[in-house]
Amino acid sequence: MAFDNLVKKALADSAKQILRVKAFSKVSIAEICDNAGVSRRSFYTHFKDKYDLVNEIFYEEYHSKFSFDNHEDPIWTRFETCCEYVYADRAYYKNVLSVTGTNSLSEYGVELLYPEVVGYYGKILETNPITNRCLQMLLKLLFVLIHDWLNINPCIPPDKFTEKVKAAFSDFFHSYIDKLDENA
Repeated sequence: MAFDNLVKKALADSAKQILRVKAFSKVSIAEICDNAGVSRRSFYTHFKDKYDLVNEIFYEEYHSKFSFDNHEDPIWTRFETCCEYVYADRAYYKNVLSVTGTNSLSEYGVELLYPEVVGYYGKILETNPITNRCLQMLLKLLFVLIHDWLNINPCIPPDKFTEKVKAAFSDFFHSYIDKLDENA
């Protein structure tokens, strides 16, 4: 991780270590702080809550580990890279992606990736509220699929998983378009 502050890094490392073996709902800020050897006051100097800490970990890892060419498809390129990355630390991501709703990692991930996706597809598709909402929902679905994949035992390798997801999307959309053409 590329944290510029040693306390933030210690807290992030501590949270990841604990969340590899314990459900998010069972982990307290006090436990994270004790494991990191820092005070709760220090925690709250850097983070609002444990959701903020998990989101910051993802943000730092996303920006330090993932670099992309602006001409690459931001959904599939990032999806493949993200799957490879979370697979390497699947115990941690399995726990943090099981949290849903406001402030969850999946919601934050959509918020983080959405501007890039809209920027890329805005050059290809007509941008309007419906298209933008579809892209947002696609990102949400991809996070759900990653969570579900991490919970399959045994978890298939990321290249096989991304291949299956791409094929499913392709089959669905091609079948749907063919059906529309038949009915036109």
